[in-house]
Amino acid sequence: IASVLARRGLFVQILDVAPEILQQALQRIERSFLERVQLGRWQPEEVADALARIGTTQTLAAMADRELVIEAVTENAPLKTQLFRDLEKHVAGDAILVSNTSTLSITRMAAALEKPQRFAGLHFFNPAERMPLVEVVRGENTSDETIATLVAFAKRIGKTPIVVRDSPGFLVNRVLFPYLNEAMLLLEEGATPREVDRAAVEFGMPMGPITLQDVVGLDTALYAGRVLQQAFPDRFVESRVVAELVQA
Repeated sequence: IASVLARRGLFVQILDVAPEILQQALQRIERSFLERVQLGRWQPEEVADALARIGTTQTLAAMADRELVIEAVTENAPLKTQLFRDLEKHVAGDAILVSNTSTLSITRMAAALEKPQRFAGLHFFNPAERMPLVEVVRGENTSDETIATLVAFAKRIGKTPIVVRDSPGFLVNRVLFPYLNEAMLLLEEGATPREVDRAAVEFGMPMGPITLQDVVGLDTALYAGRVLQQAFPDRFVESRVVAELVQA
């Protein structure tokens, strides 16, 4: 997400508690920028300019001058909610706070905040550099001004925003997760990961469901899947494979 914003001329501050994670993030972003040079889409000086627009920090206080803060931690509601409580103490009163959650309730997280009207969901899809769609998720108390600002922001960075209601899985993952879960059930029945992915790609998918879960992150897939299973227990037979891989 940071690389998308920097490419579009915006100044970005990446926050993480672990310095090694920040270093890895910068290295990955630089590699993605250099790939654009190799493909003839950028000049080397454009890489330097974009990288100069990205800073890093380990302290929430460094978010004090941010107009928009995008959270993208593990799909864990208590963790996200506590982060937003802490963030609200540092950011300006008119700053917008958004969660990049794929399934969790925006309304419930907002209930812990002093200004729920400036809180919403802004769900990017993996890989964020390539996927054009962004879900703008309206909580029960999200203001019209916040939604309008986020829609304009998504368009500003070259994305296609769709405004969705706050419901489990929103739009895309409500459709996607039965497909991903069924792929894991096929593994339990004896199919190999390569067979499942090959069948999906031959059908017309851009990548196989097993590869997609690796790209998304198995921990995120596990926690998001559990949210949907709890919301729609009659529609899901949970596969044990993802849980076992995350525990391993």
